Amino acid sequence: MVIKRLEITDVRNIRQASLDDLSPISIFYGVNGSGKTSLLESIHILSSARSFRSHKISPLINTYSDSCVVFGKVMSSSVDQFHSVGVSRERSGGGLIKIDGTVIRSASVLAEQLPIQVINSESFSLFDGGPSIRRQFLDWGVFHVEHE
Repeated sequence: MVIKRLEITDVRNIRQASLDDLSPISIFYGVNGSGKTSLLESIHILSSARSFRSHKISPLINTYSDSCVVFGKVMSSSVDQFHSVGVSRERSGGGLIKIDGTVIRSASVLAEQLPIQVINSESFSLFDGGPSIRRQFLDWGVFHVEHE
């Protein structure tokens, strides 16, 4: 899966951003507080309708807004077909998920379009944590295997 276009509105310190013609490998850099992690968090929202930082919605949304929106054009690697994926979250806890204009009721459908595994400073627990953490990590990978 490749994100070809990404539009972000009111996610943390990003009021408005649009990235076009993204490559399969992209490098984002900047000074502290410029929005690099918020950009990565926006991609995670597009794949799961939630943050990887916290389960709370309110800190995810820009201080001056009541909602945030992340939209992307995602290319499926198996069929070379683009899908429009959008997620909006409201400070009140509500939200909306759409894929190709159709409202989706389950965030798990997002993971089928854009499977993402976060690897961060807490990932060392795969090595020094218990077996349940390793099983959870492997289960996520096996979930995305094409069974046919």
